[in-house]
Amino acid sequence: MARHKHRYDSLLEWYFYPLHPLWAWAMTAVESGFKPLAQSPVGARGLLQVMPATWYNEAGARWKSRYDGFDVEQNIKRGARELKSCFSIFRNPQGAERYKVCTAAYNAGRRHIISAQLLATKAGKDERLWRDVADYLPQITGQRASETINHVLRVETAFIAEGGKLQDLVGTS
Repeated sequence: MARHKHRYDSLLEWYFYPLHPLWAWAMTAVESGFKPLAQSPVGARGLLQVMPATWYNEAGARWKSRYDGFDVEQNIKRGARELKSCFSIFRNPQGAERYKVCTAAYNAGRRHIISAQLLATKAGKDERLWRDVADYLPQITGQRASETINHVLRVETAFIAEGGKLQDLVGTS
């Protein structure tokens, strides 16, 4: 990959496999700017801005005291697991569209994207195309929809800026 190298590359490639490693890199760049101590106003933490509730849902109550969100490897591992779970749910879109829909689900929550897909389908639009789903997201998440729509665009832009090609996303995952 012809791009900036980062000290977290090997962890991103390991935990995000079989997803495209440059997409993982772009997500990390957008989520936190590669700052492991980043924290959002709503409480998301670390490189991949994992919400504590997301961690607790998987790890269970016994791990609550052990996860602070700022451990680099645990944050990458959990963020990768969350994105991969989106890929297991959103199987219909293919290639770059699947990456965009799954990135939106990572950001906004799976149920919000599923609801927007249902509205798009009801309106005769294609639930597999991110642009069609994005058109209906404001009806689900209100003003927060613009955050998710811009988030997906920023990840895609970072991916391309670092040498990624959308056609390379076809067949991955």
